Amino acid sequence: MTKPVLIMTRPAQASRRFADSLAATTLAKLTVLISPLMQIKPVPAAINLEGVEGVVFSSGHGVENAPMGRGRTAYCVGSRTAELAKAKGWDIALVARDADDLVSLLLASPRKAPLLHLCGMHQRGNIAQRLTDGGLFTTTMVVYDQELLPLTHVARRTLESEQRCFVPLFSPRTAEQFRTELREPQNVICITLSAEIASRLDHSLFEQIVIAAEPTAASMRLALENQVEWNRLA
Repeated sequence: MTKPVLIMTRPAQASRRFADSLAATTLAKLTVLISPLMQIKPVPAAINLEGVEGVVFSSGHGVENAPMGRGRTAYCVGSRTAELAKAKGWDIALVARDADDLVSLLLASPRKAPLLHLCGMHQRGNIAQRLTDGGLFTTTMVVYDQELLPLTHVARRTLESEQRCFVPLFSPRTAEQFRTELREPQNVICITLSAEIASRLDHSLFEQIVIAAEPTAASMRLALENQVEWNRLA
């Protein structure tokens, strides 16, 4: 029997990292196909941290395109973002689950302002505006861009075949690009990080759309592993 295909659409490095994080028993049941729908490109920026009381990192890409922390305060979304920031010399004062959690936690206790959100050209969560509206003045600086890519020919052919495909989707913009790129998908199960991401898809095109219990990589892994196991038993 031909193995189901796991089609990873994140930027190449992130796709490999997620696939490698799956349980060995799950990976053994899959053929992994990487077809990034987005690539990260640095945006040259003169980052001036003078007078800034803390920096917000909502993704690892922000950290990668930021200067060394040198003990400065950082507020992070996600444990991996925090790990990258810590390794780069930032003092991690807060690790939030997602953008909503970050805003709530920052506004729940007194913090020094101003803050600076180092982010991508296309961001979600409106973090800086919400913090500013809540009394914690925050500005943004774009330090990377997320350029959209088409599906590879191999990925497109696989999605349009009768072979079972699992497609994890981690952002609304990637989900929209995936929807745009599809023609006649067959036998596809999508696993999404949130209900918002799922809402960007045409549900009639897929056999199933599964929403992770929490907006975390760990929850995405669990949802995917469960789907692979149920597919094996079906």
